Amino acid sequence: MDTEHLYEFYTLAETLNFSKAATMLFISQGTLSRHMLQLEKELGVTLMIRSTHQVTLTEAGQYLANHIPPLLAKCNNAEHLLQVKNLSADGKIRIACEIEMANASHIIVFINRFLERYEDIDLTVDIIAGETSISLLQDYDIVITPCAYENIEANIARQLLYSHKIYLAMPPKHHLITKQGLSFSDLVGESIIVPYMHDLHGPYYKNYMLAEKYTHGRIHLVDAPNIHTALFWVSLQKGVCMIPRYAKKIAADEIFLSEMANPSCCFQEYVYFNTASKNEAAHLFFEESKTEFLKHCQLQKKELLQLRYLTNNLFFQILLRNKLYKIRLKQIVFQKQLHLHR
Repeated sequence: MDTEHLYEFYTLAETLNFSKAATMLFISQGTLSRHMLQLEKELGVTLMIRSTHQVTLTEAGQYLANHIPPLLAKCNNAEHLLQVKNLSADGKIRIACEIEMANASHIIVFINRFLERYEDIDLTVDIIAGETSISLLQDYDIVITPCAYENIEANIARQLLYSHKIYLAMPPKHHLITKQGLSFSDLVGESIIVPYMHDLHGPYYKNYMLAEKYTHGRIHLVDAPNIHTALFWVSLQKGVCMIPRYAKKIAADEIFLSEMANPSCCFQEYVYFNTASKNEAAHLFFEESKTEFLKHCQLQKKELLQLRYLTNNLFFQILLRNKLYKIRLKQIVFQKQLHLHR
């Protein structure tokens, strides 16, 4: 069973909408639908009832959705143990990493944790400036990039490593700075600075296309050669830019970030590996990336549950205060009526 299909179903179960889930996963709606049919065929049960605008989970689908985090962990651990059992924990690994992600602390922590666990592996990371490509696997064992390439060769394996929220980078005194929970509709009339615009598989291009879709084209494109230039232009008030939060490290101090509320707007990072490679250390690194992804999923799930709890608690407090206010209002009216009768 493909664990990515399970994660895709988990995302679909959260959104109950094929279009939204496909957008969040950076795959086409047709691909997601095909994967879900394959999953149902493998399990031998119907997981969902499909309609024109919405998805309804069956009892089996809801049960699976509730148990996917631990199920993924078990599947991955079993697969991981089988994969690493006969792999040599020494050798050399050459990694190509996109320059922007080299500033991300979570990538550094993951690589350092791997090196601590496998001390005999000699690992080198080359920072690639500009657009990355899986063609780099001709010279490197592993490629880490935010690009979601489609129609890749059968021997090229892709693992989603992290998925981040998107923030709008704005110059000082921008009129949207005070607004919380920005939506695409707030971007109408804005100049959107897009780095690597010609990289059709990259997150910047895809997030811009989402913005263009939801604003009905009422935004202005500013094409930037790279993220460093894009953020420099933001500080010069040439426009705004949609970035992952950790990219703020390479921006000027005065740039302000505000979270985009649309869940389909995200920044994902992938690990690519040539499964035909005879480099066992690289095989080991790729397997460890699967475990890292599951840890990330479980952390996001925990944060989501905490957010829901806080939101529900706040909503309950508002209802309670409203109820108490109405009760107090009735008491005042009753006292006035009683006074008039006297």
